[in-house]
Amino acid sequence: MTERKAFYTSLLVLPVLLSIAGGTIAVEMRYAKQKEMIDLISANAQQIAILKIETAKESKNKVLLRRLCDDFERMHSWRPSACK
Repeated sequence: MTERKAFYTSLLVLPVLLSIAGGTIAVEMRYAKQKEMIDLISANAQQIAILKIETAKESKNKVLLRRLCDDFERMHSWRPSACK
């Protein structure tokens, strides 16, 4: 009788464990998608900043170019070739 009771108790615990595991996977997926979105937005912001730098360089506005290049380097830890 106790073996049967232990078996049924283990069957009751199994859905709880599976729901915890499923919740953990769902949370990890949510944060993975959030990181992908942040990376995508960051890449777009980087491209926009590079376009602004190239426009400032073409207009020969050295003050604006220096400011944009300094801001870009501070944000992204590298300097685009248009700043050199």
